Amino acid sequence: MNKVLGNLKLWQKFALIGLLTAVMTGAPTLVLFSGYLKEIRFVRNEVSGVEPVRAAMAIVKFTQQHRGLSGAVLSGDEQAVAKREAAKAEVDKAIAGAQAAGQALESRKLAEHLEGIARSWLALTPSVAGKSITPAESFNAHTALIASQLKVLDDVTEASGLALDPEAATYYIMLGSPTHAPALAEILGQMRARGTQYLSKKEMTPEQRATFGMQAGLLKERFNDLRDAFGRSAAADPAVAKALEKPLAEALAASERALRLVDEKLLKAQSLDHPPSQFFGDMTSGVDAQLALFDASMKVLEDELHAREAAQLRSITIVSVVIGLGAALVTWILLTITRMTMRAVDNAVSVASAMADGDLTRDVQSLSHDEIGQLLGAMQHMQANLRRVVGN
Repeated sequence: MNKVLGNLKLWQKFALIGLLTAVMTGAPTLVLFSGYLKEIRFVRNEVSGVEPVRAAMAIVKFTQQHRGLSGAVLSGDEQAVAKREAAKAEVDKAIAGAQAAGQALESRKLAEHLEGIARSWLALTPSVAGKSITPAESFNAHTALIASQLKVLDDVTEASGLALDPEAATYYIMLGSPTHAPALAEILGQMRARGTQYLSKKEMTPEQRATFGMQAGLLKERFNDLRDAFGRSAAADPAVAKALEKPLAEALAASERALRLVDEKLLKAQSLDHPPSQFFGDMTSGVDAQLALFDASMKVLEDELHAREAAQLRSITIVSVVIGLGAALVTWILLTITRMTMRAVDNAVSVASAMADGDLTRDVQSLSHDEIGQLLGAMQHMQANLRRVVGN
């Protein structure tokens, strides 16, 4: 190794030092940038799941409406026929939209799940339109279908990585939005459907009243879970608290109004004479408030993810500029030292060769105080002594 290095020219030795420096600094720089790029890819994948989550929730929303209106139609409410048909058209549109949005995730599991939901929906609607099933059978079939639709949210969060979000603020939004909020809306949707059916038939058994009472308690528990998740998210990021404060308060107020409506018009009512269409509309307002909270939280989630991506891109830019400037400075210093050293060495070699040929008139220039400068100074002193000897 010493022999190989000894045979290298001086500029080659400097070039070798520069190369080794580049390799030693390049490896950690590559690891750093790989980490930034990995985080950006992860966040972008999460962002790609936001729209499919919204699309999946749209299916749930309109299927819930169709369930309630189907119960009313099957219970003899002819005023609900046109509304049911409109809700059916919305479900058809939502399923097509979810299938289109889900293609971006390239998840076979999600695609198959959506295809299964589409088949189940196509099998259910003719029986409702033809009134070939009872209100109870319709409710059960719709509820089973909605349960399957809610699982699509899990498929989306799994495929997009949203379920594995590492940041507390966005993780708890994820826990609140695609988990607690849809479950809360579903409880209200079931109460809407059952209540509309009972009011249309103007009868309600003690067991059905007991079921309503249980659902009211479950509704309160779900809302507490939702509020807790958003509270944890807000604690991690105060901006979340500000963005969700109003829709969260409105969702709570709507839930309380829905519970009072159920209590007054169904559970404690002496006779079920409240208009079913009015009950359906009032309960829909409660459901819509939960869905508005869902939409607001998904907007906050999307904004948080975009902000995180922008922060990573800024970090890459800053680090790139710092490394670029540092590399330029090191390169300039290395080239300057190389030129100065080569110039001094060439001068020393030229003077030494001239002295070996008996020429003592060549000037020796020493412009530095390093080892090369000391060597040139010694040669200058030697040249002066030789001149005195030759002159004497």
